[in-house]
Amino acid sequence: MDFEFDFGTMTSAAPQASSGPLYASIDGMTAQISPEECVFQVRGTDQVHVMTLDVLRAMSVMRRFATLDQQVARIEEAIPQLKGRRDAIDPVVKFLIDRGLVVMADALIGDANEEPAAAQAPVVAIRTCGRPAALERLLESLPPGGRVLVIDDSRDDGVVSANRAVVDRFAGATHLDRAWRSRLMDHLVAAGCDESGMRTLLLPEGNGFAGGAAFNALLLLTAGERPIILDDDMIWTLAASPDDGAGIVRLSATTEAPITLLQEDDSAWEPSPFAWYERLPLACGQPLAIAAGELDLDLDLDSLADQSFAAASRLLDDATVKTVQFGYAGDAGMDTRVWLYLMDSEAASAWWADKSTYFGQLERPRVQHCHRRPQVSDISNFTVSALDNTELTPPTVPTERGEDVVFNAFLRFLHPQGLNLHLPVAIAHERDGGRPGENPDAFAPWVSRFFAEYALAHLDECDAADPAARLAHLAQRFDDIAAAT
Repeated sequence: MDFEFDFGTMTSAAPQASSGPLYASIDGMTAQISPEECVFQVRGTDQVHVMTLDVLRAMSVMRRFATLDQQVARIEEAIPQLKGRRDAIDPVVKFLIDRGLVVMADALIGDANEEPAAAQAPVVAIRTCGRPAALERLLESLPPGGRVLVIDDSRDDGVVSANRAVVDRFAGATHLDRAWRSRLMDHLVAAGCDESGMRTLLLPEGNGFAGGAAFNALLLLTAGERPIILDDDMIWTLAASPDDGAGIVRLSATTEAPITLLQEDDSAWEPSPFAWYERLPLACGQPLAIAAGELDLDLDLDSLADQSFAAASRLLDDATVKTVQFGYAGDAGMDTRVWLYLMDSEAASAWWADKSTYFGQLERPRVQHCHRRPQVSDISNFTVSALDNTELTPPTVPTERGEDVVFNAFLRFLHPQGLNLHLPVAIAHERDGGRPGENPDAFAPWVSRFFAEYALAHLDECDAADPAARLAHLAQRFDDIAAAT
């Protein structure tokens, strides 16, 4: 038998457990084979161990990460006969570590210490509609190099011509209007795609908002790439958090990014000197530890404290970074006044300070919405800044507001092991006409939010690993809803 420790009789001395690094027992399945013994099979492998039920109980107590001192204390608390018996516990813990059944958090990182990849010119995809001046401002702000794809959703011929003239001034930039999108659709239909479906996703009828259709074209254009994604009301002016922990990725539960009020043209933070333009795409499609290294970030392994091995393993071993997200500074990036409820106490006090500030912020809210430290989450909460588009990605709703919410939810459904990396960096956001600001009326939930919430609610009902099979499963569920109504 692998584990013959008997907690009731063991009295041999053992070295004191160290403090500092975090340890947890791994996951597995068990089957009892005698009144005192069981078989433990490591999850996902053929590796098996025979152990006493006392040892199994100790492993079960150690399922959440803690220092060795804390783990020993947990065992003492859970098994009364071991109270004050560290001399009996330490050898068992050491033996479990030696056998790889209790692991240090660092072991989940793997080969994350490899040299970062060489920086390369990025692919930048920009959505624009009706704002030649804003588009020109964004293009002028971009660092040199890279391939820039401008997906123009403008309907007015004069605006389309103005946008094309702007784009033609910039080397490496390509203007792609609705006429180009129509030709793309024809090619797809000739290749066997459903014409009605392609028209709905790429060229919906009507003159209303169709940012999702432009985003769907963006996804097709950048298939196989890791694009930086921008809208025309952004400016490539990046400000980094001044916090001491801004270079350390927090691995515990994600918190909502705070809202900070800004004065007219001020930024709450200083400009970031880091080469985000070249390095941002390198983080996409990588395990979290490697992605962090590409962006000159460290992982806060201490923040794994009290997390289960399964949760930590998913973050550091199983998952890849599918999306990376900046915050923003400038005009509120929301079509409603939800930002009012996201302000921290300091921002709220500043807003209420005087009548001029109060009404000025209501008329044109200027905020910074950004995390102060890097964080990871299962899903992005608004339009992503960079995307791993090297695997199958889903389309989004073509005409409804909230197209980013739907895309992020569908992406999560197709790639449940994917992660979003929130960066403590804010990109400038300035709305200068063309698109209306926030709606002061009472908020009526968009149908798109139902699509997103429905997909996430049924995430665990799909067992398929292949993204195409998962997409087919999701489509079947929506077909079922359509047939019912």
